Amino acid sequence: MADAATTRDGGTTLVHEAAWARAVGRPVAKLAPMAKLFACQTYRDVTAMAQQIFGGIGFSVEFDIQLYFRRAKQLQISLVGPRATSRSWWPRPSSTVAA
Repeated sequence: MADAATTRDGGTTLVHEAAWARAVGRPVAKLAPMAKLFACQTYRDVTAMAQQIFGGIGFSVEFDIQLYFRRAKQLQISLVGPRATSRSWWPRPSSTVAA
């Protein structure tokens, strides 16, 4: 649980740094995707750990742990995830220019 708290605090710090950089006008093209990726991975890892700690309750729909786990997984695979931030995913511009 100490690992979860440490990574959560690290993610919070990274998100705050990205927000600060944006507020003062610094470039965030690299920092914002890093913060989002780290925060989503941390969210997913912490909810998976919670499911393990609480055992069968983590999979029961009567408790919110399963809801948080599903939300974390959805955020991890959403369009604004690691796949969308990699340059290989974006379509390449056409090499021919219409005259």
